[in-house]
Amino acid sequence: MDNNQSGQPSQKQSKFKDFIEKGKEELEQERVPLTILACAVLLFVGFVYFRIDRISKMSFEEMVSFAAKKEQTKITVGIVQNGKMIYTVYGKEGRELPQTEHVYEIASITKTFTAALLFKAIDEGKAKLDDNIDKYLDLPDKSYYPTLRRLVTHTSGYVPEYSGDSKEQVLARIGQVSLKDRDYSFNYSNFGFAVVGLVLEAIYGEDYEVLINNYVKDEFGLLNTKVNDGSGDLGNYQVEKSNSGQKPAGSLTSTITDLMLYAKMQLEGTPKYLSQMHEPIVEIKAGMRESKKLNTRINAMGASWLIDTTNNIAWHDGTMGKYNSYIGFDKGRQIAVIVLINTSSDHLILTSLPASIIGAKLLAGLQKN
Repeated sequence: MDNNQSGQPSQKQSKFKDFIEKGKEELEQERVPLTILACAVLLFVGFVYFRIDRISKMSFEEMVSFAAKKEQTKITVGIVQNGKMIYTVYGKEGRELPQTEHVYEIASITKTFTAALLFKAIDEGKAKLDDNIDKYLDLPDKSYYPTLRRLVTHTSGYVPEYSGDSKEQVLARIGQVSLKDRDYSFNYSNFGFAVVGLVLEAIYGEDYEVLINNYVKDEFGLLNTKVNDGSGDLGNYQVEKSNSGQKPAGSLTSTITDLMLYAKMQLEGTPKYLSQMHEPIVEIKAGMRESKKLNTRINAMGASWLIDTTNNIAWHDGTMGKYNSYIGFDKGRQIAVIVLINTSSDHLILTSLPASIIGAKLLAGLQKN
């Protein structure tokens, strides 16, 4: 309590006044930098939308040329239409090159193979889509763990990434995260698919790498699709450690012919369980203005497949290191497009085009014809 009766400000009051005055000065000093920052943000956003608008008006050929700025660039574009498969290889500035089967990292397109193996297990009666993961994994007692359905639709509540890379670290992290029994908002999660990989190992009693390599060869007849071992002709491959838990989320390499065959199977629905994966399981609100302009909408999720219900397209893309890739198809029109690129892309400011934008442009054009 302040007992000063002199009418003069007490020591506490003086200190408080000084504190207020100092705060005002600091706010005045900060105002200009904050104004500059706000203007910079607005300019940046305006620049991005300007670039998106410009890119959306490009032809497919202009997009390929824009994306192929480097001498070492190899863009391979495949089309599957009414059962026929063709592909073209492009080099710097969109020049056509001789047809060569290059080996590309396909990054997150791996998830569609991981989910397909899960659906094979379901088809064989080894699992159910609504099973909780603690049915298969040795985890601490909790009232709830996510279902396989929520994992393959990115609605489990797991964030995109957690620290730790090994299988043991992934398993430990599962036990540390507490979630509610509900559908969370769509949140694309590599971690979620790392968990699916652990479940598949428990179901089949084999290492994921062995499982998936044998699966794509024996089930699909794809002889050039496998977990990345560093072999290939384009270089800059990122090989996962032997005990990495992230392989189910994005570790495969492949070629254009293998992926066209894979797309053809999606169109034909063989094996039958593949068709089940294309059906919308959950509706999501992940649409952005630029996605509509660039034909990369996501209105729903199938099992790993992103679904554009507006244009009847199921698709997926992937980016890892120096590689980015796209696969998309319209089952009704029996059209599929694959784009593989061996240079990195910047999805934010689009200084180079990701495969998804080029692929979506081509697929949209083919749908109109």
